[in-house]
Amino acid sequence: MKLLKLTVPILFLAIFSTELTAQFFSPGFFPGGYYNRFGYNPNSLWNMPFVSYESAGNYFWDDEWNTGRVVLKNEQVVEGYQLRYDLGNNRLEIFVNGEIKMLPLKEIKYLEWIKNEGKDVSFFVNGLDYRLDGVGLVGLLKVLTTGEVQLLMKHDVDISRSNYVSGFSTARSVERASSRTEFFMLEGKNLLPLTKKAKDNLVQFGELGNEIKKFAKKNKLKWKKAEDLIKIVDEYNRLLSMR
Repeated sequence: MKLLKLTVPILFLAIFSTELTAQFFSPGFFPGGYYNRFGYNPNSLWNMPFVSYESAGNYFWDDEWNTGRVVLKNEQVVEGYQLRYDLGNNRLEIFVNGEIKMLPLKEIKYLEWIKNEGKDVSFFVNGLDYRLDGVGLVGLLKVLTTGEVQLLMKHDVDISRSNYVSGFSTARSVERASSRTEFFMLEGKNLLPLTKKAKDNLVQFGELGNEIKKFAKKNKLKWKKAEDLIKIVDEYNRLLSMR
Protein backbone atom coordinates (compact mmCIF):
# COMPACT_ATOMS: atom_id res chain seq x y z
CA MET A 1 0.00 0.00 0.00
CA LYS A 2 2.87 2.38 0.85
CA LEU A 3 4.51 1.54 -2.45
CA LEU A 4 1.28 2.36 -4.26
CA LYS A 5 0.99 5.71 -2.45
CA LEU A 6 4.52 6.62 -3.54
CA THR A 7 4.07 5.38 -7.11
CA VAL A 8 0.93 7.42 -7.88
CA PRO A 9 2.52 10.90 -7.27
CA ILE A 10 5.68 9.89 -9.12
CA LEU A 11 3.62 8.64 -12.05
CA PHE A 12 1.57 11.85 -12.02
CA LEU A 13 4.73 13.99 -12.05
CA ALA A 14 6.18 11.97 -14.91
CA ILE A 15 3.00 12.38 -16.98
CA PHE A 16 2.81 16.09 -16.17
CA SER A 17 6.48 16.58 -17.07
CA THR A 18 6.07 14.68 -20.36
CA GLU A 19 2.98 16.71 -21.27
CA LEU A 20 4.73 20.01 -20.44
CA THR A 21 7.78 19.03 -22.50
CA ALA A 22 5.59 18.00 -25.43
CA GLN A 23 3.78 21.33 -25.31
CA PHE A 24 7.07 23.25 -24.99
CA PHE A 25 8.52 21.65 -28.13
CA SER A 26 5.24 21.56 -30.07
CA PRO A 27 4.80 23.83 -33.11
CA GLY A 28 1.91 25.62 -31.39
CA PHE A 29 3.89 26.66 -28.31
CA PHE A 30 5.91 29.20 -30.27
CA PRO A 31 4.32 31.13 -33.18
CA GLY A 32 6.08 29.77 -36.25
CA GLY A 33 7.16 26.57 -34.47
CA TYR A 34 9.89 25.70 -31.98
CA TYR A 35 12.67 25.79 -34.52
CA ASN A 36 11.52 29.25 -35.58
CA ARG A 37 11.21 30.32 -31.96
CA PHE A 38 13.72 33.20 -31.99
CA GLY A 39 12.08 36.28 -30.62
CA TYR A 40 8.86 34.49 -29.61
CA ASN A 41 9.64 32.87 -26.24
CA PRO A 42 7.65 34.82 -23.61
CA ASN A 43 9.06 32.93 -20.62
CA SER A 44 12.83 33.23 -20.76
CA LEU A 45 15.80 34.49 -22.71
CA TRP A 46 17.94 31.37 -22.48
CA ASN A 47 17.20 30.19 -26.02
CA MET A 48 17.04 33.59 -27.76
CA PRO A 49 20.12 34.22 -29.94
CA PHE A 50 21.80 37.44 -30.90
CA VAL A 51 20.11 38.58 -34.12
CA SER A 52 21.94 40.73 -36.68
CA TYR A 53 19.91 42.79 -39.15
CA GLU A 54 21.15 43.44 -42.67
CA SER A 55 19.76 45.21 -45.71
CA ALA A 56 20.68 45.07 -49.38
CA GLY A 57 19.54 46.88 -52.49
CA ASN A 58 18.51 50.42 -53.33
CA TYR A 59 15.61 51.87 -51.35
CA PHE A 60 15.76 55.34 -52.91
CA TRP A 61 15.04 56.82 -56.33
CA ASP A 62 18.60 58.09 -56.28
CA ASP A 63 21.19 57.09 -53.67
CA GLU A 64 22.69 60.58 -53.75
CA TRP A 65 21.23 63.68 -52.15
CA ASN A 66 20.20 66.23 -54.78
CA THR A 67 19.51 69.93 -54.40
CA GLY A 68 15.93 70.60 -55.37
CA ARG A 69 12.70 72.52 -55.20
CA VAL A 70 9.38 71.18 -53.92
CA VAL A 71 5.95 72.71 -54.45
CA LEU A 72 3.42 71.52 -51.88
CA LYS A 73 -0.32 71.04 -52.27
CA ASN A 74 -0.91 74.34 -50.43
CA GLU A 75 1.38 76.08 -52.99
CA GLN A 76 4.14 76.59 -50.41
CA VAL A 77 7.61 76.22 -51.92
CA VAL A 78 10.51 74.42 -50.24
CA GLU A 79 13.83 74.96 -51.98
CA GLY A 80 17.57 75.10 -51.45
CA TYR A 81 17.75 71.87 -49.45
CA GLN A 82 19.17 68.43 -50.19
CA LEU A 83 16.48 65.92 -51.19
CA ARG A 84 16.07 62.20 -51.83
CA TYR A 85 12.96 60.07 -52.30
CA ASP A 86 12.32 56.96 -50.19
CA LEU A 87 10.68 54.40 -52.52
CA GLY A 88 9.84 51.91 -49.79
CA ASN A 89 7.82 54.40 -47.73
CA ASN A 90 6.84 56.81 -50.54
CA ARG A 91 8.06 59.94 -48.80
CA LEU A 92 10.55 62.68 -49.49
CA GLU A 93 13.52 63.10 -47.19
CA ILE A 94 14.76 66.69 -46.73
CA PHE A 95 18.13 67.39 -45.10
CA VAL A 96 17.60 70.45 -42.88
CA ASN A 97 20.17 71.80 -40.40
CA GLY A 98 21.84 68.44 -39.90
CA GLU A 99 18.55 66.57 -39.53
CA ILE A 100 16.38 64.55 -41.91
CA LYS A 101 12.79 65.73 -42.16
CA MET A 102 10.09 63.52 -43.71
CA LEU A 103 7.52 64.85 -46.18
CA PRO A 104 4.74 62.38 -47.10
CA LEU A 105 3.76 61.93 -50.73
CA LYS A 106 0.23 63.26 -50.19
CA GLU A 107 1.62 66.73 -49.41
CA ILE A 108 3.68 67.02 -52.62
CA LYS A 109 2.33 68.65 -55.78
CA TYR A 110 5.50 68.37 -57.85
CA LEU A 111 9.24 68.67 -57.43
CA GLU A 112 12.45 69.05 -59.36
CA TRP A 113 16.01 68.28 -58.48
CA ILE A 114 19.27 69.36 -60.01
CA LYS A 115 22.40 67.32 -60.65
CA ASN A 116 25.78 67.94 -62.29
CA GLU A 117 25.88 71.63 -61.36
CA GLY A 118 22.61 72.47 -63.05
CA LYS A 119 23.22 70.53 -66.26
CA ASP A 120 20.76 67.75 -65.38
CA VAL A 121 17.31 68.82 -64.11
CA SER A 122 14.65 66.19 -63.40
CA PHE A 123 10.97 67.02 -62.98
CA PHE A 124 8.54 64.85 -60.99
CA VAL A 125 4.79 64.86 -60.49
CA ASN A 126 2.64 63.15 -57.87
CA GLY A 127 1.02 59.96 -59.16
CA LEU A 128 -1.92 60.46 -56.79
CA ASP A 129 -3.06 63.37 -58.98
CA TYR A 130 -3.59 61.06 -61.97
CA ARG A 131 -5.69 57.98 -62.66
CA LEU A 132 -4.77 54.43 -63.58
CA ASP A 133 -7.96 52.46 -64.16
CA GLY A 134 -9.80 55.17 -62.25
CA VAL A 135 -7.53 55.10 -59.18
CA GLY A 136 -4.68 57.38 -58.16
CA LEU A 137 -1.20 55.91 -58.53
CA VAL A 138 0.95 55.92 -55.38
CA GLY A 139 4.46 57.24 -56.03
CA LEU A 140 6.47 59.90 -57.82
CA LEU A 141 6.47 59.95 -61.63
CA LYS A 142 9.40 61.36 -63.56
CA VAL A 143 8.44 63.33 -66.67
CA LEU A 144 10.48 62.14 -69.67
CA THR A 145 8.67 64.01 -72.47
CA THR A 146 6.34 66.97 -72.82
CA GLY A 147 3.63 67.54 -75.38
CA GLU A 148 -0.01 66.62 -75.94
CA VAL A 149 0.90 63.16 -74.60
CA GLN A 150 3.63 62.81 -72.01
CA LEU A 151 5.85 59.88 -71.11
CA LEU A 152 6.27 59.21 -67.39
CA MET A 153 8.56 56.81 -65.55
CA LYS A 154 8.01 55.26 -62.13
CA HIS A 155 10.56 53.52 -59.94
CA ASP A 156 9.41 51.10 -57.27
CA VAL A 157 10.85 48.47 -54.95
CA ASP A 158 9.78 45.00 -53.89
CA ILE A 159 10.99 44.19 -50.37
CA SER A 160 11.58 40.63 -49.16
CA ARG A 161 12.90 39.34 -45.84
CA SER A 162 14.80 36.15 -45.04
CA ASN A 163 15.88 34.74 -41.68
CA TYR A 164 18.89 32.49 -41.18
CA VAL A 165 20.25 30.58 -38.18
CA SER A 166 23.96 31.20 -38.50
CA GLY A 167 25.10 29.49 -35.31
CA PHE A 168 24.01 27.97 -32.01
CA SER A 169 23.28 31.36 -30.47
CA THR A 170 23.22 33.70 -33.50
CA ALA A 171 20.78 34.45 -36.29
CA ARG A 172 20.60 36.82 -39.27
CA SER A 173 17.62 38.72 -40.61
CA VAL A 174 18.24 40.01 -44.14
CA GLU A 175 15.99 42.51 -45.93
CA ARG A 176 16.41 42.89 -49.69
CA ALA A 177 15.01 45.54 -52.01
CA SER A 178 14.73 44.73 -55.71
CA SER A 179 13.94 47.69 -57.96
CA ARG A 180 11.61 47.78 -60.96
CA THR A 181 10.72 50.45 -63.48
CA GLU A 182 7.39 51.14 -65.13
CA PHE A 183 6.43 53.51 -67.95
CA PHE A 184 3.15 55.30 -68.60
CA MET A 185 1.74 57.62 -71.22
CA LEU A 186 -0.27 60.49 -69.80
CA GLU A 187 -3.32 61.74 -71.71
CA GLY A 188 -5.09 64.42 -69.72
CA LYS A 189 -5.37 62.88 -66.25
CA ASN A 190 -5.32 59.27 -67.42
CA LEU A 191 -2.27 57.01 -67.16
CA LEU A 192 -1.83 54.41 -69.90
CA PRO A 193 0.67 51.65 -68.97
CA LEU A 194 3.36 50.58 -71.42
CA THR A 195 4.81 47.08 -71.21
CA LYS A 196 7.84 45.46 -72.83
CA LYS A 197 5.71 43.89 -75.57
CA ALA A 198 4.71 45.93 -78.62
CA LYS A 199 1.43 44.07 -79.15
CA ASP A 200 0.26 45.06 -75.66
CA ASN A 201 1.07 48.73 -76.23
CA LEU A 202 -0.28 49.50 -79.71
CA VAL A 203 -3.86 49.72 -78.43
CA GLN A 204 -2.81 52.77 -76.41
CA PHE A 205 -2.16 54.68 -79.65
CA GLY A 206 -5.63 54.14 -81.07
CA GLU A 207 -5.92 54.67 -84.84
CA LEU A 208 -2.22 55.51 -85.04
CA GLY A 209 -1.16 52.13 -83.66
CA ASN A 210 -0.02 50.75 -87.04
CA GLU A 211 1.99 53.88 -87.77
CA ILE A 212 3.73 53.62 -84.41
CA LYS A 213 4.41 49.92 -85.00
CA LYS A 214 6.10 50.68 -88.34
CA PHE A 215 8.11 53.54 -86.81
CA ALA A 216 9.38 51.38 -83.92
CA LYS A 217 10.28 48.49 -86.21
CA LYS A 218 12.04 50.70 -88.77
CA ASN A 219 14.17 52.36 -86.10
CA LYS A 220 14.73 49.14 -84.10
CA LEU A 221 13.30 50.66 -80.94
CA LYS A 222 12.80 48.66 -77.76
CA TRP A 223 9.72 49.12 -75.60
CA LYS A 224 11.67 48.54 -72.39
CA LYS A 225 14.25 51.33 -72.91
CA ALA A 226 13.48 54.86 -71.73
CA GLU A 227 15.42 56.51 -74.55
CA ASP A 228 13.55 54.47 -77.18
CA LEU A 229 10.16 55.13 -75.59
CA ILE A 230 10.89 58.86 -75.69
CA LYS A 231 11.37 58.61 -79.46
CA ILE A 232 8.15 56.63 -79.84
CA VAL A 233 6.05 59.10 -77.83
CA ASP A 234 7.66 62.06 -79.62
CA GLU A 235 6.66 60.48 -82.93
CA TYR A 236 3.15 59.93 -81.61
CA ASN A 237 2.89 63.60 -80.66
CA ARG A 238 4.15 64.57 -84.13
CA LEU A 239 1.48 62.44 -85.77
CA LEU A 240 -1.20 63.87 -83.51
CA SER A 241 -0.18 67.43 -84.43
CA MET A 242 -0.70 66.63 -88.14
CA ARG A 243 -4.29 65.45 -87.78
